[in-house]
Amino acid sequence: MLSSGRQAGLKPVKGCTVSSLILEETRAKDLIKQNIECVDMESSVVFSAAQSIHKKAVTLLYVTDIIGQNPFYQPLNKNNQTKLNNARKKSAEFLMDFIPKIS
Repeated sequence: MLSSGRQAGLKPVKGCTVSSLILEETRAKDLIKQNIECVDMESSVVFSAAQSIHKKAVTLLYVTDIIGQNPFYQPLNKNNQTKLNNARKKSAEFLMDFIPKIS
């Protein structure tokens, strides 16, 4: 998936999954020290479910906030909203191309 993602112009990043987005704020310094670029709450459920049925799992995320720069609770400015919309489109196009390859 990584090579397909790179070909589609998607950037791999180091992320972590947390139980609460407030941890992003309270643990921001630790996350930055560990080069964590994004956090989410949903991936842990996907990985846990996959593990319970002995399957591999991957996640494809688009980032809407940057640790220490743009907190999740602040609205996106117009430039970042445009970037987000483009990321959503690129992600959808990637998935439409990738899913038939693994089905």
